[in-house]
Amino acid sequence: MSASADPTPLSVRPGPWSTLLFVQGWAILAGAGIAVCAAGVWVPAISNASRTGLLGSIVCMLAALVAGAAIRNARRYTLSHDRADVRTGVFRVDAASVLLTDVRTVAVHRSLAQRILGLETIVISTAGGALVWRHASAGDRLGDSLRSRLDAARSPAQSSTMPATGAHPSSPNPPRRLPVIGLAGGIGAGKSTVARCFERLGCLVIDSDARAKAALDRPSVRDRLVEWWGPGVLAGDRIDRGKVAGIVFSDPVQRQKLESLVHPIVRQERADMIEEARRSGARAVIVDAPLLFEAGVDRECDVVVFVDAPREVRLARVQASRGWTEEELARRERSQWSIEQKRARSGFVVDNSRSSDQTHARVERILAEILALGSSRQDAGAETAGPDGIPAPP
Repeated sequence: MSASADPTPLSVRPGPWSTLLFVQGWAILAGAGIAVCAAGVWVPAISNASRTGLLGSIVCMLAALVAGAAIRNARRYTLSHDRADVRTGVFRVDAASVLLTDVRTVAVHRSLAQRILGLETIVISTAGGALVWRHASAGDRLGDSLRSRLDAARSPAQSSTMPATGAHPSSPNPPRRLPVIGLAGGIGAGKSTVARCFERLGCLVIDSDARAKAALDRPSVRDRLVEWWGPGVLAGDRIDRGKVAGIVFSDPVQRQKLESLVHPIVRQERADMIEEARRSGARAVIVDAPLLFEAGVDRECDVVVFVDAPREVRLARVQASRGWTEEELARRERSQWSIEQKRARSGFVVDNSRSSDQTHARVERILAEILALGSSRQDAGAETAGPDGIPAPP
């Protein structure tokens, strides 16, 4: 998709029902007061006081709604072909803007109240922080528009004519292009199993989850987390990952702050490991990332392999290995892209519900096809090659 394919700027306010959520604490208190006082009107001994309280609660509710409407009307989210903006403030106007080329991740979150009211919060993360679009109307599909324009903004203008990194245009023997293959799948589908199959076939596997955990032990990262959340996140002189998880999984904004700090480190390590794999003669690089699409890591890959398994199989696996209930699996799945979205964005599918031999055979066939596609494109000098010379398969 080119940047000119969708040039019209989008400018929207939060959804109409966001009026309630911007002042939900006051609205809940006023609503409770109305309910209590309305019930008290029927009790003779306190009826006069209840009428006064009822009137006061109604006034408070109206004031809260007026305040919420003012907050909503003063807030505007704008998306152009190259940047995202937010403007907030009733008495004092604040504005923030990020270039789409600087965006690291885009995450869409929906609380129970937001799902009921048809709203969502979109967190746009960069290396320096996060831009938050609170309580946007889910019907506006801002997340989809943002991802589309992000893809357009990041499309290399000369990717079809430039050689791979390190190659000179006139070089008769350009460096071997190493396929970078991303792994995606539902929770419990068995991406690690498929990754081991690729590893046995001579590929380098990069475990992004392990790299992210290792990044927490860096002194600079540890110091920043203590600065943000206090010394309570430490266990001795190291970060307590359980406490950090408790913070970020209950607050999307804090989660994006952590990702904006850790993801650039992991991304640089990944780039270094890919270059080392190219020099060492690995057949391909496999990127095993927990949130491949959600974190935008798929943009670093030439092709994505989707690891599939029926839900009952995945549930049995996480019950046995992690002690999760069906409700816990559903809760975690709600924070990720749907299975259908991931499968649709992938180039190949591996059914990992069968025997290990069948899974390995399917992985071997996929690797052979990806390598053959890459070789044929490099030999032909095709103009439609992907970022590392490997086209997306049909």
